[in-house]
Amino acid sequence: MPTVRIPPVLRPEAGNNRHVEAEGQTVREVLENLVESYPSLRERIFEGDELPQFLNVFIDGTDVRLNEGLETPVDEGATVVLLPAVAGGESNVATLRAVLDGFNRHDLDAIMAHFADDCVFESPRGPERWGRRFVGKDEVRRGLAARFEGIPDVHYGDDDHFACGNRGLSEWTISGTTVDGEQIDVRGCDIWTFGEDGKLARKDSFWKIREG
Repeated sequence: MPTVRIPPVLRPEAGNNRHVEAEGQTVREVLENLVESYPSLRERIFEGDELPQFLNVFIDGTDVRLNEGLETPVDEGATVVLLPAVAGGESNVATLRAVLDGFNRHDLDAIMAHFADDCVFESPRGPERWGRRFVGKDEVRRGLAARFEGIPDVHYGDDDHFACGNRGLSEWTISGTTVDGEQIDVRGCDIWTFGEDGKLARKDSFWKIREG
């Protein structure tokens, strides 16, 4: 049976539960069964028959609005995460986690779905003091694709994320083996800027330099 993860702001209406099991084969069915058990949640997670603008719903790190919305299929045993937008904080952190999940799945489409059309990516290496700069969604996609091409087994672990206002930070350990056989295992971070629409406007990446 699917599990719904209840954020702190909604727990009073859900019996103070952190997780609630709710049957359903689609997001809509799961949420309808949830509000049947906790009626006071309805006005918080539905606006008419649709999701309110301020509520984000994720399955396996992907915003359901990028799939089929409320009609997105839900597998048995899946976790449905509810994330109200609270001053950009929780919602933006959820975006950063979803992007990192896309990186670990090497899914460029999932990653780029969170970027604005006029986004900028500044890579940790390059000829300039800021590394190498990619401007616009097509160029940013090309720059990120190069990461997977250069380190085919790249993985980001030990991650932590936070956001405040329109800025965010992701810390992680990047590991893998380059096509030249170099072993990569260093700490690094991304400094993010969010646009007014909540999309990612800027990604500035940094890696530690290991010596010895």
